[in-house]
Amino acid sequence: MNNEQDCVVISSAGPVVHSDRGFLLRPSGVTDKTAGTVGLSMHYGTLPPATKITPHYHPYESIAFTVSGSNRVYFGPKLEKFIDLHPGDFIYIPANALHSPENLSADVPSEYILSRAAPDEIILYPETQPATESQ
Repeated sequence: MNNEQDCVVISSAGPVVHSDRGFLLRPSGVTDKTAGTVGLSMHYGTLPPATKITPHYHPYESIAFTVSGSNRVYFGPKLEKFIDLHPGDFIYIPANALHSPENLSADVPSEYILSRAAPDEIILYPETQPATESQ
């Protein structure tokens, strides 16, 4: 097999992007823009203390690994279920699954690594979806 594409190293030393939805991401993750990926991406993020991310979903599968801190991830059509995550835990989030992570600590940030089955982040929010007409 002859593959001419080079391997790419992405430095995590870049600035942190503050989201108005509660989370922090470093824009230097591995994406289509930084490494030319086609079907996957990965980011390192931080969830500030006592922060709950706005409920959202993605049109692809995701896997998150908890590096530090303790999180609770609410999920389900009405966010009626939850699972607690601790350092060393992985969570699989199916495509289109509504979810909302929350940092349970009042004073310690939570760090995570997020892998996606897409070349970059696509976040969809229920409130931005077109209204359906009742019949």
